[in-house]
Amino acid sequence: MTNYLTSPEIIPFLLDNKESVLIIEDAERILQSREAGGDTNSVSNILNLTDGLLADCMHIQVIATFNASKHLLDKALLRKGRLMVDYAFGKLAPAKANNLLMYLGMEHRTKEPMTLADIFNLDEQTVSGERHEVKVGF
Repeated sequence: MTNYLTSPEIIPFLLDNKESVLIIEDAERILQSREAGGDTNSVSNILNLTDGLLADCMHIQVIATFNASKHLLDKALLRKGRLMVDYAFGKLAPAKANNLLMYLGMEHRTKEPMTLADIFNLDEQTVSGERHEVKVGF
C-alpha cells in the first residue's frame, strides 16, 4: 500500500482523517535515499505531510519501521525538526531478557543478550539458529 502515498487520492483521505497517525511498516523502500534510487514521490509526500503546508492543516504524525541501516535513508527525512524520535530495537541485556523470559513463564535463562525474536521463538529455534527437529504425525 505504500504506492498509495504517491496517489492523488491520499490527500482527500488524509483530510478526512486529520490528527491521525499514519503507520508505515517495513518502509525501507519508500524511505531510501533518492540518490540511491529510492522512491522520489513517496519521500516527497512524507516530507510534505510532516513538514510543509499539508502538515499545517492535517497534523498527521508518521511512524515508520524499517530493517535497514539509518544511513540508507533519505537525508531530508533526518534533518532537525523532522525526525522526532529515532529508536533502534537491539538485543536485550541479559537481566532484561531473563526478566521477560520469567514473565513469559519460560524456564530458560541467558548470560548473553537476546533479541525479542530469539525470546519469543525460543521453542522453535535456538539462539544459535539451529532448528530442533520435531516429529509430526504418526
